[in-house]
Amino acid sequence: MPIFLSYLKLTIKFRTQKLTIYYMFKILLIKNKALVAFEFKTPNNQLLFTSNYYASKEQALAVIEAIKDNTHYKYERKTNVDGKFYFVINTNNGEIIGKSQVYSSEAGMENGINTMKKNIPSAAIKSIN
Repeated sequence: MPIFLSYLKLTIKFRTQKLTIYYMFKILLIKNKALVAFEFKTPNNQLLFTSNYYASKEQALAVIEAIKDNTHYKYERKTNVDGKFYFVINTNNGEIIGKSQVYSSEAGMENGINTMKKNIPSAAIKSIN
């Protein structure tokens, strides 16, 4: 079962000064032709969630902000045909926003959901062209 951290901390000492760098969770905006999707990744680059594609970067950013606010979206737990676990994020009217990676255990999936809920509000957004 993967272990998720809210951030990775790296401390570098240079002569008498100390520099601490935090590697945060990140949201990557990915452009595919004219469409834009986003991924939520851990500090060690493990993929947790991939969205559906949107017509514009602005639409994708609006969905990201709404998920960060946790106002209009629900996490729905699912099982695939192989008995593996994953979750989707739905709007209040049932529209699927995207889905998670596949987990071998229900506990792993719950850990993924909790990791998303805890860390997505502070995740840095980065565009990839």
